[in-house]
Amino acid sequence: MKNRNGFSPSILDALTVGSLNDPLTLGLTATALKGKKIAWKFMRWIPSKRRFFRRTLGHYPSVTIANARQMAASLNQIVEAGADPRDVERDKKAHDEMTVDRAHHLYMAAVREGRHRKRPLRLRPITIKQKEWLYNKFLKGKIGGKFIYEWDLPPAGPAVITRVHRFDIRAVPPAQARRVGRFHFAGTPGALVPVFGSPGMRAV
Repeated sequence: MKNRNGFSPSILDALTVGSLNDPLTLGLTATALKGKKIAWKFMRWIPSKRRFFRRTLGHYPSVTIANARQMAASLNQIVEAGADPRDVERDKKAHDEMTVDRAHHLYMAAVREGRHRKRPLRLRPITIKQKEWLYNKFLKGKIGGKFIYEWDLPPAGPAVITRVHRFDIRAVPPAQARRVGRFHFAGTPGALVPVFGSPGMRAV
C-alpha cells in the first residue's frame, strides 16, 4: 500500500494489514501488527557497511507521526553523512561513559600487551605493578569517578591527559586536534593510548 499524500491519523487507523511508506521521510514505514497495533519501522542501506540498518522507532499512537518523522530524519542525517547510526551511538556511549577509572583500565590493558608505545614494548611485571600502585594510591580515590572530558581546557582541541608527574595530572590540548580521547598514566611523555574510537587503534 502506498500513499502519496503522507500519513494522517485516519489513514493509520485504517491500516490493518501490510505497511505504508512515508512519502515525506525516506526510510520510514508504518507497519500493521497483530492486535490492531502499528509499529514505526526505519530501514536504510549503509553503503560503507554493505548492509541494511533497521530499527523499530516505537508504536503509534504512543509515538506520533511527527515524532517518528523527527527520529527518522535524525537517522537519515547520519546515514547520508556516510556513517552507520550504530557506530555513532556506540562512540557516543563510550564518550559519555569514559571516566578516569575506565581510561586507566584501557591504558593498563595496553601496557600489559605492549601497546602503550609506538613501538611494541613489554614492561616488566614490577613496572606494571608500580603503575597500578601509583594510580590506586594517589589518583583513584580523588578523580577515578570523574569524566575525562570535565576538565576545562583551552578551545584548541580535544583533551589529552598527560602522564602522572609527581602525582598530579596535567591536561593540555594536543598538537594536532585530529583525534580525541587519549589518556596516559605514569609513563613516558608522548606514549598515548586511545580510549575513544576504534578499540583496535594502536597507541601513538
